[in-house]
Amino acid sequence: MKSMDLINKISIHPDFYKTVDELRDKNIFFGNHTSSTGSMFSEIYAGGYKLKRLEEIGFRNLNLSNGEELSKKVLLAGYDETINKYRSLEGTSVLVVYVLTYLGGIDYYPTALVTLNFYTSAKDIIKNSTTLRYAEKIESVINKDIAENKTEFICDTVQPFTVLLIDGPLIAGDYYTTMLDKIKTLHEQDILPVFIVKNSESTLVIDNIPGLRNKYNSDLHWAHRTLKPGQRSGLFLYSLEAGSTRNKAFCYFKSYDETPIRIEFHGSTIEKYSSQIDPVLDIIHYQIQLHGSLSNPQPRIIAIAEKYAREIAAYINFNELTKFSYITPIFNQIRFGS
Repeated sequence: MKSMDLINKISIHPDFYKTVDELRDKNIFFGNHTSSTGSMFSEIYAGGYKLKRLEEIGFRNLNLSNGEELSKKVLLAGYDETINKYRSLEGTSVLVVYVLTYLGGIDYYPTALVTLNFYTSAKDIIKNSTTLRYAEKIESVINKDIAENKTEFICDTVQPFTVLLIDGPLIAGDYYTTMLDKIKTLHEQDILPVFIVKNSESTLVIDNIPGLRNKYNSDLHWAHRTLKPGQRSGLFLYSLEAGSTRNKAFCYFKSYDETPIRIEFHGSTIEKYSSQIDPVLDIIHYQIQLHGSLSNPQPRIIAIAEKYAREIAAYINFNELTKFSYITPIFNQIRFGS
């Protein structure tokens, strides 16, 4: 069993300060800065996918009071990350804060990992460097590294017997397999992973249920029109190929009379924890109500992880770390930079 000493701490990746030093030595200055919290990967749906119903298509009522009681009894954790990109003419530096937060009694206990990487397609820049990275397709390598770091951090940090709520889809981007490949490992420790998708353009349901395609623009549109607050749809199973273990089970879910969200599980999670799926969905309903945001409906424990990730990233202040560069700031940095 992992030690609970992992909880309530911030870990700086061993190469973090080496990267900072090498960026200073190379005199690389970063101007335009973009930041995002949560999954940066687009959903993917391969051709020839297979969708089937695990339950009837009608709605199910969620039990708020049951969710409140169970939240006091289960070991509950939430995961989110914030991604900050700093661009220069020489390449892109990416600062990522990964946070997993536990609910313990009346307080929250976060664990964070901070990573910093620099990517360039200029081989001369990385000469004599131990941390700066060469990449022909920079964005692709960035996404791969983030997916791998995310999966490793979650598996190293989460405790056995946890209900784990993860912001973002299970199957997404070119490197979706990193989390899929660890589902069995999580199950072996009785960790029940659940994926929360707040924004989606998916049309899997309306494309596969006769009579829906011409009535609705997306699955979220269908769910918004069909579900009442405190209800969920039936469960569906999507597979990349017929019979494939690369699959996800999902339902649409409405806590408030606003845009619904999608809840995803791996198919094997549904099989292993079939009797616990409805109680877990009740917990999520309660957590969303506890968070109380109509404009950003998400479980409270994920919102807390998001807040910690943003605050840690702001505290680190990447621009201050690298301000000793001799290169003249670009116009946008002078005007808009911190």
